[in-house]
Amino acid sequence: MADKPFMDTMQSTRRKRRGQRGSVAVTSILFLTLIIGGSLGAIDLARHNIAQQRLSNALDAAVISAGRNLGNYDPQSDDYVNEDWVNDAHAFFYANMPQSFLGTRFPEDAVTIEYETLRNEGDVRHRIGQQISMSAHAKLPLLSTGYLGVTSMGLAAENQALRRNRSDLEVVLVMDNSGSMDTVDKGSGKTRMAHLKDAANLLVDMVLGAAEANENTRTFIGTVPFTHVVNVGNNEITRNWLTRGTPGWRASFYVKDVWKGCITEPRPYGRPLADVAHADNLPGNFRPLYQERSSLLRVSHEPHRNATTLAATFTPSNEGYWLPNNIEQPGGPYKVPTRYDRNHLMLYYLTNPGMCNDSLKSQFLTDDIDELKDSIEKMYAEGGTAVPAGLLWGWRMLHPAWSGHWGGPTVELEDGGSATMPRPPHRDLTKVLILLTDGANSVAGGITTDEGFRYSVTYRDSSGQWRTLNNRTIGYDQRVTNHLINNHNSLNDTDRNLTPTGRDSTADLDAYTELLCDNIKNPDDAHIPGGIKIYTVALGPASDAGLMKNCASSNGFYNAQNVNNLTQAFASIAGDLMELRLTK
Repeated sequence: MADKPFMDTMQSTRRKRRGQRGSVAVTSILFLTLIIGGSLGAIDLARHNIAQQRLSNALDAAVISAGRNLGNYDPQSDDYVNEDWVNDAHAFFYANMPQSFLGTRFPEDAVTIEYETLRNEGDVRHRIGQQISMSAHAKLPLLSTGYLGVTSMGLAAENQALRRNRSDLEVVLVMDNSGSMDTVDKGSGKTRMAHLKDAANLLVDMVLGAAEANENTRTFIGTVPFTHVVNVGNNEITRNWLTRGTPGWRASFYVKDVWKGCITEPRPYGRPLADVAHADNLPGNFRPLYQERSSLLRVSHEPHRNATTLAATFTPSNEGYWLPNNIEQPGGPYKVPTRYDRNHLMLYYLTNPGMCNDSLKSQFLTDDIDELKDSIEKMYAEGGTAVPAGLLWGWRMLHPAWSGHWGGPTVELEDGGSATMPRPPHRDLTKVLILLTDGANSVAGGITTDEGFRYSVTYRDSSGQWRTLNNRTIGYDQRVTNHLINNHNSLNDTDRNLTPTGRDSTADLDAYTELLCDNIKNPDDAHIPGGIKIYTVALGPASDAGLMKNCASSNGFYNAQNVNNLTQAFASIAGDLMELRLTK
């Protein structure tokens, strides 16, 4: 028989062990709960950090995108924000922070946006900037629910972006004014030209809206309307651009009193027109554009054989057009009447092409909104499309090699000193060319002129007696037989050399356009480090969208298939020209 004390000890030991096992089980369950809860809590903290970062990034992307897109809608008052713009801002946010991300839940008021127009102080308060404030909050459901007694954690973020005009900007609008711009849009009942004017005026308002109020703003805009020709105007400055080797041109009555400013491109010795800064393409090498015409006059008395004794007197029949009296310079651009045969005199004279009127005159860089809008309002549609002509003069308006030649104002530079516009590049200066065309490059046929006038011719008959033909009329819209391409066309002042190849097909004009675009954008230009930024707008299905896309700088092409896209394209460009940065 076993020893009783020993058995009691063994039973007691077994009871203790059973008790210890129970304690270990409870302790293990407790520790396991804490470990699982702690692990889930740690995961929730990591999830919260990820969600919070995603929320902040999404909000930053939304406010930047909304700021850039603001130009498309441009709120007109402090307390009004266009509904479409707000919807777009929300769409940008939710595209980067979807509702389902890590189970986040957004209430209806999760994302708020506020807009404020910043204005200067003074009697007339101009807009000097736009401020956008956004905030967002959400709930992140927790994996540790039930362990820590908390079901969700809050997510919140806020930021602010400021959109202001650049301090230094030179912009040139190179705008197609060809006849197709008179096409009427069926939806609006307005012509393409009318829509272009609206869009261009909007860009002027947006870019120069703060210029009058901000003393540090040195932003300027110029315009270059173009068809087959570009009109630089007839003034003392532009007359000095004409070829000095033939002073007869500059001294002639045609240049002084009749020429309206359309100009031809020089190409001495056949040099290509690829470099606007080349000495051959600087002032002093141009000729005025003209059309040579003639009238055969029947006379009753046989004129004397000595034609140099003839004289002509012209009187204008339309306002603002003045012709010189008593033209007596044989061999000049206005020739005296010559004896054609026994019963006729031949009168030679020069006229401007129909699209060469003051209404299509270029406006040099200015910060005067009224001047720019007046230039835009005067534009009208006539003629064909020669994109290189517009590009060349838009380039010259921006290129430092032409500094001082336009007679523009002297402007202080950000880095100190001053310069005559167009300015040399400096730290904050941005140069931009905006090109719009609604058609492909083409060569037009006969060109009309709207210059009509009355004239009298005095001559000696064969017996030496003076005779006079009074009140003869040269009418309006007389179509000339010569073609601009073959008689002092705008891209070259010699016959049949429209492009560097000497040909005038659309393909050759397109190749020339691409060459000019590449040179304008050239980042290695010694005069403009980084080159000039080009925006292009192809309007309508007849425009060459591929050519315009290749011409544009990165992200600078707008394909406006109808006039409804035009204002939005110009507003988007204007918005892109403004500085946008996060301030909070």
